[in-house]
Amino acid sequence: MIDIGDTIGPYRITSLIGTGGMGRVYEVEHCVTKRIEAMKLLLPSADGATPEDQQEHVSRFLREIQVQASLAHPNIAAVHHAFVEDGLLVMVMEMVRGSSLKRLIEIDPPPVNRAVDYVAQVLGALEYAHRRGVIHRDITPANIIVTTDGVAKLTDFGLAKSQKDVQITRDGVAVGSVHYMSPEQVRGQQELDYRSDLYSTGAVLYELITKQKVFDAADGFAIMRAHVEKQPAPPSHWNKDIPRELNDLVLKALAKDPIQRFRGAAEFRQALEKVKPMLEKGGTAVRPALSADGKSAVRQIPKPLVKPPRAPRKAGMFVAAGFAGFAAAALGFIATQYLIPGSGGQVEASPAQKAEPKRGQPTKRPGGKTKSTPPSQPVAPRPGDLDWAKPSAND
Repeated sequence: MIDIGDTIGPYRITSLIGTGGMGRVYEVEHCVTKRIEAMKLLLPSADGATPEDQQEHVSRFLREIQVQASLAHPNIAAVHHAFVEDGLLVMVMEMVRGSSLKRLIEIDPPPVNRAVDYVAQVLGALEYAHRRGVIHRDITPANIIVTTDGVAKLTDFGLAKSQKDVQITRDGVAVGSVHYMSPEQVRGQQELDYRSDLYSTGAVLYELITKQKVFDAADGFAIMRAHVEKQPAPPSHWNKDIPRELNDLVLKALAKDPIQRFRGAAEFRQALEKVKPMLEKGGTAVRPALSADGKSAVRQIPKPLVKPPRAPRKAGMFVAAGFAGFAAAALGFIATQYLIPGSGGQVEASPAQKAEPKRGQPTKRPGGKTKSTPPSQPVAPRPGDLDWAKPSAND
C-alpha cells in the first residue's frame, strides 16, 4: 500500500492523480532536483487473474514505457525515467497539468473550432509516431490531455504496437475502448495499420463536435457490432452549425473500409487545417450531407439576408422617360380626335363629298322630276372620301 508522503526511489509521493485499469498515477517530487513529475505504477493483478492475464499486463506496461520513451514530440507526454522498486515497475513522465478531453466533454465542452484544433494537434503526434512505426491503438478522449495553455498531449501507449514488437495479444481478442475501436480492431485482426488510429481519432472528433458518441448502447458487444455493420449518423444530424466540409471529412475518417479513409494522419490533419478558417468566420449552416439512415439528402444553399441595392439612375433618364410618355399621350389624343372616323372631331369634306347629296334627300333627274334617295345604313368611306389627306396640285 502506497501512502502520500512515501518515497519510491528518488521520488516523494505528493498526491494521487488518478487510477486506471492497469495502474495508478501519482504526482511526485524529485528529492534532488525538486522537479514535479507524474509517476505511474502497475497495480497488482486482481484476484482470480490467470497467469496469462498477469503476464500480458506486465508486457503491456513495459511496452508502454519503451514505446513512449522512444518518442519525442510536443504533443506526446514525455517519459523521463523508468525503474523497478520493490518488485514494482515504475514509469516517471512529465507532469501535464490540465484536463482530459473526456472530462472537458462532460463538464465544459469546447467549441467546434477549439475541438478541431485539439484533434489536429493529436494528428500531428500520430503523424510523428506512425513514421516511426508506432500505432497507438487506443485513441480515446481519456488518453488526450489538454494543458492550461491549450496544448493537446497524447498519453497512455499501453496498447501501442511497434514494428519491433512480438505478438503479445491472443488471436481473435479485441483490444481498445469499445466506443472508439475501428472495425478491424473489433474483428481482432492482428495486422492493424495506422488507419485504425485514424478511425479512432475520427470517433473522438465526432464526439467533440456533436456531444454524441458515434455508436452507443448499454451492451458493449452491440457497440462493437455497430462499428462493423452500421453507418454512423452524420455529425450535422446532431449539430446543424458545422460546415459541410467538416461533416464530410469526419465521415471519411469513419469509413468501414480502411482504404476509403485518409491516406495518413498528415492528410487528415491538412484537411482539418483547411476547415479552420471556415470555423473562425462562423461557418455556414447546412443540412446533413447524409441523412440519419445513410442516404443522400438535399443540401441547403443559404439565401442572402439583404438584397443588393440597385444602382442609382441618372436624372436624365427620368426626364427622357417623362418626355416620351407625354409625346405618346399627345399622339394618342390627336389620333382619337382627328384621324379616326366617328371620333367626334370636325373634318372638312372634300369637294366630291359636297357635290354628292345625302341619302334620304330629293335629287333632280333629267326632265325636271325628282327622286328621293332612300335612307340606308352607313357605309364605309370610299377611296375618294379621304382625298383631303393627300396633297393637292394647288398646294
